[in-house]
Amino acid sequence: MANRVLLGAVAGSYKLLVSKPGSDVTLGLPNEQLAFSSDWPDAGKILQIGSIALASNGIVQMSVPFFSNLLNVVAMVKIGSVFWPMTTLSNVINNNASAGLRHDIQTVAFNGGQGSGSSSIVYYAIMENQF
Repeated sequence: MANRVLLGAVAGSYKLLVSKPGSDVTLGLPNEQLAFSSDWPDAGKILQIGSIALASNGIVQMSVPFFSNLLNVVAMVKIGSVFWPMTTLSNVINNNASAGLRHDIQTVAFNGGQGSGSSSIVYYAIMENQF
């Protein structure tokens, strides 16, 4: 399976890169092989990046002071030594490694899925779409 998500230092600056299926994002891909790059000004503005530990039940919720209807979350959860991509859902989370945007209480909720718990870490980027 290819490494598809890279969140961190690349060539001296912090970036978020997501490759198209089958391409390894760590190989310095050209734009044509990327599904997303934080270098693309029209893709969206990254408002916050970070990591957060899950609670013992595998769920954590965090307040977002800049919440709007234009937000999107890209996240992955580390369970043991394996990173799992998380599905972003609107207003709900499920048991299959997901992130939910809670418009009603202006929070982002993460569920690490099966096998996650207090030793699991979620790495995320919160973006504001420009379209």
